[in-house]
Amino acid sequence: TRETPVGDRLPDRAEQLNSGQIAEFNDLEHRVRDAVAALPVRQRQVMALTLAGFTAAQIAQQLGCGQAAVRQNQVRGRDSLARQLGIDRRQP
Repeated sequence: TRETPVGDRLPDRAEQLNSGQIAEFNDLEHRVRDAVAALPVRQRQVMALTLAGFTAAQIAQQLGCGQAAVRQNQVRGRDSLARQLGIDRRQP
């Protein structure tokens, strides 16, 4: 199953960004890329395949491991990324 954000609906149209917002997004993009790059190889692989929309079963088959290992790497990868990016995952 996929996690679905509660309550935050996407707007019908994208808003124009000002230069400050663009700079902020560029900084965030670099922080996220650095955080993903710092993950152990298996977590990085699992997170990439998860974000690409593959199921735990498909990822397990692709990587030659069990689904439990995939789920464990998903949890650890998410936790590590949240810590590195200063995100409190306990808050809804």
